[in-house]
Amino acid sequence: MNQIKQDGFTFDMGPTIVMMPEIYRDVFNYAQKNMNDYLEIKQLSHIYDVYFSETDQIRVPTDLAQLRDMLESIEPKLYAWFYVLFNRYIRKIRNSHENIFLERTFRKPTDFYNPFTIYQGMKLKTFDKADNLIEKYVDNEKIQKILAFQNIIYRYRP
Repeated sequence: MNQIKQDGFTFDMGPTIVMMPEIYRDVFNYAQKNMNDYLEIKQLSHIYDVYFSETDQIRVPTDLAQLRDMLESIEPKLYAWFYVLFNRYIRKIRNSHENIFLERTFRKPTDFYNPFTIYQGMKLKTFDKADNLIEKYVDNEKIQKILAFQNIIYRYRP
């Protein structure tokens, strides 16, 4: 995983900065600094590539209109359903669990391993596989593989 190390600080340059840049923005705001004075964040045209075979690959765009077109080229009329369901799901996770897991400091094992956080993790179904959740809602195997990456960021293992 790429990291930036400077002045005693270490910043993860993995998917967090791409998927959730507001976490970094919050750190700068807390320090009463403007993140844009230190980092230039540019919107990527594509967030990742999915390879099904040597000759079959898909670039997953960040633009919602392009994402809609890409998903519907694989399975027509999927996007409207996907957009509502997936966004509702992500909002639910972020609204209910962001302050429990993402915004807390875990300095010692008991900060994390305690009845409250274990219960919250179980409510998120942390130990379930992303494949199982996605397969409940999406029949198309290609779209299942495309969506699996997004869930890794939030809570699931593939």
